[in-house]
Amino acid sequence: MYCAECKKLINKVINYKNIFKLSKHNICDLCFSKYIFIQSFDVVPTNNYLLYINTLFDDYKSSDAMASFLKPYYIYYLKNFKDKIIMYFDTIDDDVYSKLNLLNMSDIFIITLKNQLKGGNNNDD
Repeated sequence: MYCAECKKLINKVINYKNIFKLSKHNICDLCFSKYIFIQSFDVVPTNNYLLYINTLFDDYKSSDAMASFLKPYYIYYLKNFKDKIIMYFDTIDDDVYSKLNLLNMSDIFIITLKNQLKGGNNNDD
């Protein structure tokens, strides 16, 4: 398997035990070390409910490369919040927030790679 960013081969040692196994991650260690893993959790109010936003990275280049790090979060939310709505966005910004604000649902748990909401203390530039 090749890294989704630098296109270098991730698994260089191939033998009869791992020839048909795919790599768990789509990014090599060198490219992954360039990003900051922040793991922040924010609660954002909307008109009728709350958005629980779990942000994983400060910035990223390719969402395909980072998608393999989402599995533990899916498992956690599906085990502990079965009756809640769980959504995933590569990047949550004001446009996505305004669309979610129009919905009249219950609380929503959001897993995102990058949070670009303006206002409060969320990544003000």
